Amino acid sequence: MRYFFGISILFLILMITQTIAHVASQTSQEDPFSEGSNWTYQLTKNSNTEGTGKYKGTSTTIEISKGSVNVTKSNSTVLIIEDSRITYYNSSGTGFFKHKKSENISNTIITTIERQTLTVRSCRINNGTSDQFVEDKSMIGKPTIHFISTNLKEALNVKLFWGNENIVCSINQKAINPHDNNSSLITLNYSGPKVVIMQTVTSFPKEGKIDSTFNYDENTGLLLSYNTNETAKHSEGSCCWVKTDKIENYDVRSISLWTQQEVSNPEMNEALEYAFDNLQIIMAAIGISAIIIVGYIVLYRRRTVHKTPK
Repeated sequence: MRYFFGISILFLILMITQTIAHVASQTSQEDPFSEGSNWTYQLTKNSNTEGTGKYKGTSTTIEISKGSVNVTKSNSTVLIIEDSRITYYNSSGTGFFKHKKSENISNTIITTIERQTLTVRSCRINNGTSDQFVEDKSMIGKPTIHFISTNLKEALNVKLFWGNENIVCSINQKAINPHDNNSSLITLNYSGPKVVIMQTVTSFPKEGKIDSTFNYDENTGLLLSYNTNETAKHSEGSCCWVKTDKIENYDVRSISLWTQQEVSNPEMNEALEYAFDNLQIIMAAIGISAIIIVGYIVLYRRRTVHKTPK
């Protein structure tokens, strides 16, 4: 009887411990992108255009942007990031493309991202000339470029929305993360056809091709760098053609992530249901144990009485 009593108590302790551990593991998870997290970056764009025949001339455009991205809201449903940047723009041309322009441009982009699908819910842009933001509806529902899922596996394909177009990239996970030696990079590659934007004084058919690489941190899914090389050519017979090359490089310079415990509502409900089911079992076990204990006490007292000398 004593052994049975001890086993019952041990069983109760194990069930209570299991329930507490399950609830704790299901209701909280680390979120590296809590409010206050930020990262800085540099973006360079270099576009060169050359023409012959009636389009004879050259054009060069250089853009250097320095920016900072801040997480302004973070929960299990959405992530809101504010991207503020200053761009140093310089463009000049000769012949058919003759022009000269130089300016500094400030703009802010506020993007609301769906956490589950990593798609854009809203994108508002301020060009720095006023306090008003304009909604970019073309981005709604598109995959965000800033993050990818950390559950992606090699040999799979993933869709990105980059340069106003969907591109399907292959996945590779090998290189060491330059910002964290304890993690690797998820590298996405795409080489193939793409609409190329020619930054010139006039417009031409823009069908071209691109070679691109996008590097993400495997632990957080954050975009750390990318480089792209776009080319396009427009021909009018054998005498006249225009070709353009555009190189773009993005590099994160510093990262400051504030980790916090995020509670997910669906996971909380599931955990509470689990705890409730186990609680019923525990209560039944407690009732049975109570009966056993009472029975043991009564039996013990009877034996004690019988052994007492008269």
